[in-house]
Amino acid sequence: MNGNDGSDGLSERNQAESGGPWKTLPFARTQMRAGDVLYVRAGTYTDIDVETWGTMFHALEMDGTENRPYAIIGYPGETAILDAGMREVVRRIS
Repeated sequence: MNGNDGSDGLSERNQAESGGPWKTLPFARTQMRAGDVLYVRAGTYTDIDVETWGTMFHALEMDGTENRPYAIIGYPGETAILDAGMREVVRRIS
């Protein structure tokens, strides 16, 4: 939940002007390419609307390939809750 969408997304901590995690899941999703893994830190994420939800989770295969899939997973030992504001689409990532 800390971060900056102007960062490079390559470090778990803010390290310099450009180094560090992204802040929002929708932005992070747009940066992913085949073979990437997005680790989601603990917290409740409410920056996901229904349209973004479909883009992020129902079309994951769009950028991945059979040999280079990509994944959105919980950071080891932490639980993230993705809340699009609708009960039927709340997801828990552990």
